[in-house]
Amino acid sequence: MEKTSAHTRAKVTFFALAAMLFCVAAFFVRGIPGGTGAAAVGAPGRQPAASPSPFELVAYRHRPGEPRPPEADANCLLLNPRWGWQVNNPPADPANPEPNNFPDGIFQCRPDYSDCSGNNGRPETDFVPKECVMCRMGNNPKKDAERGHVNWFPATYTGTLCFHNFSYPDMDYTFSLQPDGGGGLTRWNPPAEPDLDNPGHAKKTCRRDGKEFECPPQAFHVEFDSRETAERFRTKTWTDFRKLASPCKLFEFSSCKPAEARKMIESKRAVVLGLVGLDSVHNIYSELHPVYGIAIEMEEKETTENGVPVVDSKWIVFARDEGNEGACSFKPHPLYGPGHKPLETLKLLIPPPPGLDVTGASYLEGTGFYSNNGTEPDAAYHDSLFAPDGGDPYARNNKGVLLTFDLRGCREGAPSPCTPLIEGEINLRWRVAPAPGAQRFTRLSRFDACIKPEGYEEEEKLQRKPTPRQASQLFQLLLKARAEGLTMGPAKRAYEGAIPNARPLGACASVLTTVRQQGPERFSRFSFPGGPFADIIDILGRP
Repeated sequence: MEKTSAHTRAKVTFFALAAMLFCVAAFFVRGIPGGTGAAAVGAPGRQPAASPSPFELVAYRHRPGEPRPPEADANCLLLNPRWGWQVNNPPADPANPEPNNFPDGIFQCRPDYSDCSGNNGRPETDFVPKECVMCRMGNNPKKDAERGHVNWFPATYTGTLCFHNFSYPDMDYTFSLQPDGGGGLTRWNPPAEPDLDNPGHAKKTCRRDGKEFECPPQAFHVEFDSRETAERFRTKTWTDFRKLASPCKLFEFSSCKPAEARKMIESKRAVVLGLVGLDSVHNIYSELHPVYGIAIEMEEKETTENGVPVVDSKWIVFARDEGNEGACSFKPHPLYGPGHKPLETLKLLIPPPPGLDVTGASYLEGTGFYSNNGTEPDAAYHDSLFAPDGGDPYARNNKGVLLTFDLRGCREGAPSPCTPLIEGEINLRWRVAPAPGAQRFTRLSRFDACIKPEGYEEEEKLQRKPTPRQASQLFQLLLKARAEGLTMGPAKRAYEGAIPNARPLGACASVLTTVRQQGPERFSRFSFPGGPFADIIDILGRP
């Protein structure tokens, strides 16, 4: 009995120590580099317009002369939405926005953003435990701010994606997404960094055409837990990427080949469906975290078929209905749509090659999917996803191959608890309409180069490295996730031949524009839930 009691006390001691060490590790991974070194100061003299509110997420409105996109995607979620501040303070030159065209969560709002979110309703908060001191010591300079994540609702963004790193200790894959039109960005999104000692101005400057100017924000932060996703994936391209992005050595715990992983997903076109929020642990930048669905174009090349021009492209995709927000948050975040109801299907529109008049698409060899719920995604080609509603015709984000994923339940024998997960790659051949003169691809804009992952090297130097034994045990967690991925079954149908053409979808009866209201959760001292990080905490509590 004495021996058992001592053993129990030892386990409790290790668990408490592990909790503290875990918080310390999370702080060092994300919290030190780029610190402001100054407390928040007074407002920089900008008065927000009454409507929409500065941090009210609203539908994208095209400018005169600009191609019109739909306001929502096929899930009836907002497509490339903007903050109210962006609507009320548009740039004089849309191609060259300035920092003041974006909202500033430091100066404009109360700590909980309830006075800034307008018709969206009060944002949901996913707090870190108050005892997790290090998670509460990130770069967030907002006075009296709750540390954690401040969340709005799921939305879809299109843009250019770059891989950054495999984060320790929460094992997230991190990316940056430069959204089309700049919607959803704040003044604290990279590479911008406001100067708290000189309100209204930025610390960082950029250069273009030989001129120096204050850097505007350009990129969302995008994250998803690799153990919930990529470590379980089985299709070839995802597996090839994982071999570069995830750890590969037993006693080291960082990306196996980070430079090659970044090169593999560097300035790639992408569609990302995720939970829109602000990271209030760090610099209050906006992010898509967790990601529920993603499509990334890995390859694109022009060729011919029977003497007719065609374009071949390869996309990797995944879809699921729940995810977490990393080490400094503890709630699960389920996917929901209009009426705050769970989405039983998730739809991603794969866009055609830019600058070309595409008339249809076919599958190419290598298309395949795996799932843990025994389902297979459907695909349909839409020349028009939505029919015109009486206004200007939709001329952007309204054409392509629509993938529909079934998110209902998990297959028998899948690990419990189970979140529906479907992943794969789709190889497409796009048919191009004959046109007079040469057709050329649209060049990437000058802001579509990857946002340089400044500070990552410094973070790696500063963060507390795991001991060899800890690294080995953490690596075993990745192997466990990969083993669980073996229960995912391949699609039985053959994806070959022409993709059927489909009629336009009906207009959305309603679009998700409000936050699902939930009571805030608090955790008592060291009462960390037994979620995805309990095993990590336990490992970090042992030498």
